[in-house]
Amino acid sequence: MTRSARKRLLVSGALVLAVGGLGSAAHHWNWFSTAQARSTDFLFKSRAAEQARSTVIVGIDHRTYRDLLPKHGAMSYWPRTLFTHAIDHLRRAGARVIVFDIFFDAPKPEDPAVAAAMKRAGNVIMPVEAQDPGSLDAGPGVAQEFHVFFRPTDTVARAAAAEGLVNVTTDPDTIVRGVPLLLRAGNEALPAMALAAVARYIRRPAVLDAPAGETVVYGAGRAVPIMRHGSMLINFLGPPSSPDLGGPFTIIPFVDVLENSFNKMLVQDKI
Repeated sequence: MTRSARKRLLVSGALVLAVGGLGSAAHHWNWFSTAQARSTDFLFKSRAAEQARSTVIVGIDHRTYRDLLPKHGAMSYWPRTLFTHAIDHLRRAGARVIVFDIFFDAPKPEDPAVAAAMKRAGNVIMPVEAQDPGSLDAGPGVAQEFHVFFRPTDTVARAAAAEGLVNVTTDPDTIVRGVPLLLRAGNEALPAMALAAVARYIRRPAVLDAPAGETVVYGAGRAVPIMRHGSMLINFLGPPSSPDLGGPFTIIPFVDVLENSFNKMLVQDKI
């Protein structure tokens, strides 16, 4: 082997080692990140659950579905007048913010009645979903760029007091540990539903207070620290809640709200 050939072989070997080292470093970094995240999981599991003070859930639980099924069929066939009645009952009970996690994605004849109930309440926040993901480098504080925001029907959307994103992201091990606070589609950036709800709850004039930075989103009167890719780490109160087993969040069956047979004090001044 000539001297120049040996030199080329040594250089090639060095490049292979360098690339292998980078791959190994990336592997170990991902492993370290996952291990660090799981250590945080352990801290959540080892502490006692806390009770939510400002938020209750009106849930479409098994009993609600069982009671409404004979008259209205599957949930996709439920008349939207049911939600009109629920909004009116929650308004009269003194709910400070009413947040929907149900999409009214196709126009129905009852939409004007739903919109009228929303306007009477004046505090209803409707969901938006970002669809068709694009670049992760979407600007300071923005977790990701999408091609379109999917909204409720125009009649319902116009009656809302605010709107918020309901997109959920998972870590590589499929666990939800954070929530993106800002997403962009075209020239529009929208806040997460949680941020919109808190801003409305504390009566802020707007959800976002200032342009976001690389490591912080200014919203709902707070400077909210964000992680890599623009997500806020969630401080979970405890394990999932259920009507039967309890949990951090009080859950009121939707059918009880519909029949106006729920404890009004549970929703007074609450989200």
